[in-house]
Amino acid sequence: MAPANSLPLTLDHNRVGLQEYVHRIVHFREQCDFEYTFCTMLWLCIDPRRVYRNAEYSSRTKHQWARDDPGFVVVMVALIASSMTAWSIALGPASISMWLANVAYEVLVDFLGLGLVAAGVAWLVTSGRAASTERDRDGFGDGLGEDECAAPTGAQLEFAYGFDVHCNAYFPLFLATHVVQYMALPLLLRAGHLPGLLSCVLYCLALSYYTYLTFLGYNALPFLRHTEVVVLPIGGLALLALVGIVVGFNPTRASATFFFATAEQLDLDEFDGG
Repeated sequence: MAPANSLPLTLDHNRVGLQEYVHRIVHFREQCDFEYTFCTMLWLCIDPRRVYRNAEYSSRTKHQWARDDPGFVVVMVALIASSMTAWSIALGPASISMWLANVAYEVLVDFLGLGLVAAGVAWLVTSGRAASTERDRDGFGDGLGEDECAAPTGAQLEFAYGFDVHCNAYFPLFLATHVVQYMALPLLLRAGHLPGLLSCVLYCLALSYYTYLTFLGYNALPFLRHTEVVVLPIGGLALLALVGIVVGFNPTRASATFFFATAEQLDLDEFDGG
């Protein structure tokens, strides 16, 4: 993933909007468009390209690719808290302190922390390089004229857009690892080859889709090229899943043990029929 020529990329635009963004989070009931947020979440599961076509259209009117509505972040935090509550109930009588610690870890590390790191790495990779006005993206220019598809001179990769790409990719990953996995806990937490195989496949597919959606996000930018490198980790994920299946590793049991490590909180024997 690299920009085409040599125009400097800056974070100035994103810094200007940070105070307003935080203000909207604090006053989310009045400031967030939750209807559009839920539509976006649905599109990410059934038609993810539509999300980035909308981002492209919005970039022409708002002159930025990043969302200015924090509704997606607000909803994700609420979903994570609800999910960890359900997991706590299913895996044992969790204490308030353990529930808070698990929610804080999921929100601050898995969701926000990973997103900030991913956005930072993407920005650093392209920092000090250039943007091009060339546009050659399959599926994103449909129905648009050449002038409409051209990126504006001086286009830049926004740090906030990189974070949006992570948030978009994280939602289906959340559905797979927090919702689907939760509903399948009675099977996936059992000892044996089949539960481990199903768990490895679930995690492999979820992380592969996260990678694919990340690719779509950066591929939508008309001033970046060689974005196909973003999907290269999918091969590594498939290999890791295969190794995990061979050695009998069960990601679901490992995850449950990580979050509910004490004997009082987690007794896997009950899922094994013991």
